[in-house]
Amino acid sequence: MRKSKQNIPQNDSEMVIAKPWIGNKFGDMPQEVTQEHDMARELSFSIRRNNIYFKRTTEKKFISTGVFQGQHRMLMAISREENMNQAELAEKMNISPAAVTVSLKKLEAEGYITRTTSKDDNRVNYLTLTEKGKIVVKQSIEIFKQMDDQMFKNFTQEEMNTIQIYLDRIFQNLRELNQP
Repeated sequence: MRKSKQNIPQNDSEMVIAKPWIGNKFGDMPQEVTQEHDMARELSFSIRRNNIYFKRTTEKKFISTGVFQGQHRMLMAISREENMNQAELAEKMNISPAAVTVSLKKLEAEGYITRTTSKDDNRVNYLTLTEKGKIVVKQSIEIFKQMDDQMFKNFTQEEMNTIQIYLDRIFQNLRELNQP
C-alpha cells in the first residue's frame, strides 16, 4: 500500500487549522476590525477547513486504488479525452509539461496508461488508458460519488443551488485578486 507524500492528519483531533486573528502572537487585532470582517474570517476559515477535510478524506480513499490523488486527476482527464497528447494534458491540468512527463512515466511503468508516438512527429505522445487505468477511473468516479452524496446529505436541491451561487461569487471575487 502506498503512503501519501503529504503529512495528512489521520483523525479529527490531529486536524489543526490556525485562526491567525485569534490570539495572534503579533498582537491583538486592531479595534477597527468589524463584526462583519470577523464573520468573513470565520466563513473563510470554514471554507479552508472543509477543503482540507475533503482532501484528507479523498486521499485516504484513494490509497486503496494504489494511485496518488494527482495521478487520479491525470487518469480522469485522459479518460475524458482518449488519445490526447502530453502537451494537451499539461494545458488542461494547468501544470508544466515536465511535471506531466514525470507522472506519466510512473503511470506507464505501473501499467495504467500507454503512450503511443505520433507517426507524424516523434516528439508527440498520445495517451490511452489501459484496462488497469480504466478500473482506477471507475473506482475514482465511485469515490467522488460517495463523497458528493455524503457531503450534501440532507441538503435540498434549492440549498445546493444557493450554495453554488455563493461559491461562484466567492470564486469571481478571488479571481479579481489575480487580475492586473
